[in-house]
Amino acid sequence: MFDPKSLLNPGKAVPELHRCAELGAMHVHHGELPHPELERF
Repeated sequence: MFDPKSLLNPGKAVPELHRCAELGAMHVHHGELPHPELERF
């Protein structure tokens, strides 16, 4: 995705993923999945 106005990552032409949710990792607390009713892929 090209970002010509630098709205997503100022100073970069192509935005980078930098949060664990954006990279596909899931944060688990005390062995409990968040929203267990949702289907996982």
